[in-house]
Amino acid sequence: MNRKRVRRLMHLMGLEAIYPEPNLSKRLHAQYTRPYLLRGLTIGRPNHVWESILPI
Repeated sequence: MNRKRVRRLMHLMGLEAIYPEPNLSKRLHAQYTRPYLLRGLTIGRPNHVWESILPI
């Protein structure tokens, strides 16, 4: 019995394998993590820092 037959029979019976899914919310699995550029910067007056959201 090969894997194709097992797959076909499991599909006919409605069975699915149970296994842990990849946890994509973890930091190492992120597609790209942008650095926080304002770390260590003291914002002391209005309009000192601006933010813009760019499409990826």
